[in-house]
Amino acid sequence: MFLNKTPIKTAGVYKITSPDGHYYIGSSNNVYRRVGDHFRMLLKNNHDNVYMERVYKDCFNGRWIGELLEQTDDMNNLLVIEQKYLNEHFGKPMCMNLNPLAVKPPGFKNQKHSAETCAKISAELTGRKAFWVSNRLKGIPKSLEQRTKISNTLKGKPSPKKGVPLSLEQRAKISATLKGRPSPKKGKVYK
Repeated sequence: MFLNKTPIKTAGVYKITSPDGHYYIGSSNNVYRRVGDHFRMLLKNNHDNVYMERVYKDCFNGRWIGELLEQTDDMNNLLVIEQKYLNEHFGKPMCMNLNPLAVKPPGFKNQKHSAETCAKISAELTGRKAFWVSNRLKGIPKSLEQRTKISNTLKGKPSPKKGVPLSLEQRAKISATLKGRPSPKKGKVYK
């Protein structure tokens, strides 16, 4: 990522250009942070714009450029200025924008739930396991294609358990499991 001489906290319309010429136009009250958000989402493969994500996968090693097209201090006209650029560029073959309209993305940032709504959400979630703790997929065999995809994603990344010391109980359990098996390195049998 490269952002051309943009002060850290600048509001305006920005353009992100890929090495092969594809581009995306957006606006933000903090262009530097927003362009960084785009690249973080692209690196994690969870960007909302599928077209942009596909182009990023094709041009991963090239130099992507973020540039400020127009700076503004008037936050009320920010979307109007972005719309001017979208009217000019949307529909062109290299434009990666999916929406022809400049609109704020939906979300709850800077919005608070009422006390009643918070109580309802809390009551609904009480006693429920978090989705990442759930065992709903445990025991379901994965296809060779799924296993290969998972393997390729994890290659080169260190184990999340690396450097975490094992308790004496865990070590005893591993030792008991391995007893009687041949060592993969020396051909000897564990005792």
